[in-house]
Amino acid sequence: MLKNTGLIKLLALSFLILTGGCSAHEVKPTVPMTVFNPSPGTFNVKVVLFQLKGNGNPQQIESGIVPIEQNIIMALKGLGYDYAPDGDVNYLIEARIGSISPKLAAQAQSQHIGFAFESFSGWPGFNDYPVIVNEWTPEIQRIKSGPDSCFITMQILIKEVKQQRDSVIYHGTPRPMEVSYALGCPFAQCGQGAGQALTKYLVQLFSRSAQN
Repeated sequence: MLKNTGLIKLLALSFLILTGGCSAHEVKPTVPMTVFNPSPGTFNVKVVLFQLKGNGNPQQIESGIVPIEQNIIMALKGLGYDYAPDGDVNYLIEARIGSISPKLAAQAQSQHIGFAFESFSGWPGFNDYPVIVNEWTPEIQRIKSGPDSCFITMQILIKEVKQQRDSVIYHGTPRPMEVSYALGCPFAQCGQGAGQALTKYLVQLFSRSAQN
């Protein structure tokens, strides 16, 4: 777990993501977990995994996505939600999970990782790639000269999809997790607990329907 709030802010920057695609996007303000009150319905899930290359640029990873998605599907079905891989859904869960070295992410020539504050349309949007950071905090200088470390970062976007139109109904950034250091912070070594952490977060989020 993180001990420095400045580092949390750095790793949990909200994102400037290049948006694109064919479906229309309706902008709606996000709500915190304490206000998001889902009820059983249909859902689909899409996970994007990434790590940093040696120059600090993001590298999308294909291996390991299916087991994470399957665990989420099983967990939410156990809560009474129906998995719908195609078509309209009440909840389209999009999750981005990255294994990063803050020192690599801090390189001035490759500020292409993290969570940004807004998209071109005024709200965080997901695309397969890229992720672009538009600002860094003063904490970056401390990280450049600090000890080597690895973190798992996550961002979750939940949308309602109706007739090829989507509206954002939840946006969350779970607290970044510090993991054992490995040179370059490869996802294969550092991301072992990422799927379990994401599933736990979503179960907590979607269990609210049973608590109300």
